[in-house]
Amino acid sequence: MKKSYNKKTFCVAPWIASHISTWDDITPCCLYKSNGKPIGKTRQGVPFFEHYNSKEAIKIRKDLWNGKEVSGCQECFFREKTGSSYRNSLNKVFADDIPELIQNTKKDFSLKKPKFKLFDLRFDNKCNLRCRMCSPMFSSSLYKEYKDLGFKLGHASSFDSPYHIAVNDKEYKFILSQLKNVKVLMFAGGEPLTQDKFYEILQYCIDKNLSKNISLWITSNCTKVKYKKYDLIKMLRQFKEVDLSGSIDAYGERANYMRYPSKWEDVETNILTFIHSLENLRFRACPTIQVQNIYHIFDLFKYLLINGICRSGDVRFNILTFPDHMDIKNLPYYHKKRILKKCDEMDEWFENEGSKYSKNKRDKEQIELLRSLLSKEADNKSFIEFFTKTDIVDKYRGNNFWSVFTEFEHLDKSNYKWLV
Repeated sequence: MKKSYNKKTFCVAPWIASHISTWDDITPCCLYKSNGKPIGKTRQGVPFFEHYNSKEAIKIRKDLWNGKEVSGCQECFFREKTGSSYRNSLNKVFADDIPELIQNTKKDFSLKKPKFKLFDLRFDNKCNLRCRMCSPMFSSSLYKEYKDLGFKLGHASSFDSPYHIAVNDKEYKFILSQLKNVKVLMFAGGEPLTQDKFYEILQYCIDKNLSKNISLWITSNCTKVKYKKYDLIKMLRQFKEVDLSGSIDAYGERANYMRYPSKWEDVETNILTFIHSLENLRFRACPTIQVQNIYHIFDLFKYLLINGICRSGDVRFNILTFPDHMDIKNLPYYHKKRILKKCDEMDEWFENEGSKYSKNKRDKEQIELLRSLLSKEADNKSFIEFFTKTDIVDKYRGNNFWSVFTEFEHLDKSNYKWLV
């Protein structure tokens, strides 16, 4: 083990962070692509910490320390070509913990004992929405729909029921035992604001007087402010900081279609309630970039800044990598060209009218990220699949894509070939 790490690849996550997926995978973070080889699996009867000394975990730490890009970490390295990454953020947040993690590392890159500072918890796939880009792995509400329509269930094919719990009692107790050392708790879904375990952990932290030292990073569809007996606003006030990332892909009718059956008016009201009720809150919007919203993503960007919902730098694009038919890289050249023109127009807006709203370089980084995504090679078959599946789901739900997304009027609906 070299005395110093390589700054170009090093990331604190494999040492001090743990992400638990809804399908039982344990990985260093939510962006890590395990390709069937996570560092461990929950519900297997293996003590939780042992996963962090697995062959996979040791190799990840060794490679990142020595300057080798790990294949599962490619999203961060891709983002760093145009701006900042999750790796950069974690290294900054946990910079003071790096000397301790080094001391806790043996020469073979195994760890001496648990030193978790961040848990990214996806306890289950319970969710109240059926978002178009999502799957039963993340939404229990989609499970029946997928079964009825004969769509592939992905990781959810191993679930015993639509509602899948990803941790057993021993693993849950281990997580609770580590909270005295934790600086950040992350929650996503499913939809955490509909999950009992989310509220139980928050209450545990409050009761044990731990909440004042813990920052919460929550990703939510923002459809809930209260749940059962819990007053969420009151609970969130007890924590050091709350970073709430709203899953907002559009506003108005497009939002209602994409994140069915939510209502944009209710979502926006809830977001404003969070913003106005919590002094310790930082609200971010995290649109998932996809075929459905790509034409209007900059309209959303402007809407959020002009209406004071987000501050400059707090609109962060999520990269969709699954399903393929939703990926903007598979747009035909005709549409990529039109969207690239919109990127140029957004650059101009930031320089002129938008300059009074946009002061953070991260805003422009989002445009460069889009340009990078659009430069990838297209798969026309995947794009055709987008429309065939969209039609199938529309008939099932009684929706109408064509009446909402009129920007695709150039498409010949009889054979899905472009009229250019």
